[in-house]
Amino acid sequence: MDTLRIATTLSKKEIDRAIWIDIEMRKADTIPALSGWMIDKEYHVAVHDELLIEAAEEKKIQFIDPVIHFEKLLDLAKKEDRVIVAYSTHDYKFIKPLSKLLSLELNERYVSANYSKWFKKNIPELYNKAQEKQKNKPKEKRSLKKNSGYTLGLKDFLKLDEIGYLQRKNVGVGGAATSIGQVRERAINDSSLSKGEKARWTRLWTYLEHDVRGLAQLTEFVVNYIK
Repeated sequence: MDTLRIATTLSKKEIDRAIWIDIEMRKADTIPALSGWMIDKEYHVAVHDELLIEAAEEKKIQFIDPVIHFEKLLDLAKKEDRVIVAYSTHDYKFIKPLSKLLSLELNERYVSANYSKWFKKNIPELYNKAQEKQKNKPKEKRSLKKNSGYTLGLKDFLKLDEIGYLQRKNVGVGGAATSIGQVRERAINDSSLSKGEKARWTRLWTYLEHDVRGLAQLTEFVVNYIK
């Protein structure tokens, strides 16, 4: 794996001008099914899988070829001296192989913003609070537990009052994998989404937006703490 810059090294100016991204896909996928991104506080979404086009068009969401999309973001980052920030190396792992250009140059602009270890070391009281919230969830909804505790993700920190994310109660409501699978199956079978499937498809887009906007706020919180 390439050595990537970590978000705790970002300056306030870099945060203000960053390109924030998040991709969603099913576990077996090799190409992002859809993504959200934010530049200068303007949020955008697109699907990258042709099987999702019809359902996306009903919500006025565009289709963009994934290679064109991520190469365009990289080009913007280079021309305007911006960084591309995602929560972890997961997004990088699937975007990099999309083209030769991305394979060669994405690492120069990509920043990984996974803060779990940082919170454990620097603000252990918040890390422990997030751990306790995981512990208090129903067993089937808890994250993976290791010897060091539960695996904590972006949503675990955004739900903490101290982070100040205004819509923290709505963070993590919905999900992507199930909905993507349902929409694909309906497209293949040329059938309509059920009422429940439509509701899940709608929640997916809210879920994605919180991931992108929340990552920007969490990064600002961390960097302000460091400075």
